[in-house]
Amino acid sequence: IKLNIEKMMSNKNKSIQVLTKGVEFLCKKNKVTYFKGKGVLFSKNDIIVYEDNNKRTNVKSKNIVIATGSTVSSLPGIEIDEKNIVSSTGALSFDKVPKKLAIIGGGYIGLEMGSVWSRLGTEVTVVEYLDHITPGMDREISSEFQKILSKQGIKFKLNSKVTSVKNQNDSVIVDFVNKDSSKGSLKADKVLVSIGRKPYTEGLNLSKIGVKKDSKGKIEGKVIKKNEKIFIDFNREIDRGTSLTFKMNFKESNDYIQSCYLDNRLGVWNALKVAEKLENGIIVFSCWEEHGGGSVGFLTNFIHTKYNISQALISDITWVTEGVKAGEGVAISLRDSGIPRKKFVNKIIDLAKKNNISYQLEVESSGGSDGNEIQKSPFPVDWCFIGAAEQNVHSPKEKVHKDDIKSMVEIYEMLMKEI
Repeated sequence: IKLNIEKMMSNKNKSIQVLTKGVEFLCKKNKVTYFKGKGVLFSKNDIIVYEDNNKRTNVKSKNIVIATGSTVSSLPGIEIDEKNIVSSTGALSFDKVPKKLAIIGGGYIGLEMGSVWSRLGTEVTVVEYLDHITPGMDREISSEFQKILSKQGIKFKLNSKVTSVKNQNDSVIVDFVNKDSSKGSLKADKVLVSIGRKPYTEGLNLSKIGVKKDSKGKIEGKVIKKNEKIFIDFNREIDRGTSLTFKMNFKESNDYIQSCYLDNRLGVWNALKVAEKLENGIIVFSCWEEHGGGSVGFLTNFIHTKYNISQALISDITWVTEGVKAGEGVAISLRDSGIPRKKFVNKIIDLAKKNNISYQLEVESSGGSDGNEIQKSPFPVDWCFIGAAEQNVHSPKEKVHKDDIKSMVEIYEMLMKEI
């Protein structure tokens, strides 16, 4: 009997095709609507599907299940090319039986591939970091399983950490270090990297729904507080420098809206609502309060010099305190760490009274906003901080009363006309 690998691979591909078509048939039979293309999350309720014919379809849903499968994990510095250094996918597509196959990782996927090629005549060596194969399996079963595989001719190098994998002509060199720090090396025709798998989320745009990841995969955990500082409760170390955000959990009741980052979102939303009716005026989006950078001073210079504008309103969110209550109107700040000109603030208060807009006065001794940079600039520009007050500040559950949002928009629309 002679192995015909070309026929074997052809049969494998046919089996895959039959299974795929079978799923497609079941979808049609059960009246499941499906799209063939690349799906990208646009929001927590919207998916954009990019199809092969350049067609783009928007799919809306109350709930979205992400079931995109997994992809292979690799080791730092090891590039899987699916030619000589392969994943389990590449190991299922060899065009000939390799003489020597090195497998990095003693998990069940790598061992299954190794067993197949060993029976077809390949000399297989498994390099495993731990002192046993099939991590997570009962140790007694793992030990007996290794004996069975050893009888098949598979060799094992346990307690061995792979340090490099390099292509060398038509071969691949695997360098490793044993537990006792002695170095070893293997030469093989093919190397199978089989150290586990991770969620396949490439291109899904998960950041749109607040899901973050690093080089090891998805990150999602509960926020915990220790010594007045916020941490994430997660079961592994996260890559340094990974940007994390609170997960979106928008809620709305008769009186309140609740979400993470309302302090940023409502300030911008208010400016955009004012822009819908604004005829004369300038709306400035800046980020000085978050990280400085001189943007406010630069823009103040430009606006004052070019347009001779000398009054500014700071659209932001303040805090619910003993003196500022939820649902009692937008807060007009008399002062924080910066002190606006009293005459300008009084003018705003008088206009709010005249137009019957609900408001309350706020006095702080600390804190700040873009107004601080305007005050420190050399330009004669009046400013005043005006914003709704929120509860649960700097948490995933920031909460603002709808009446305060309403009065915030009303006062800005009025002031942009009258001052």
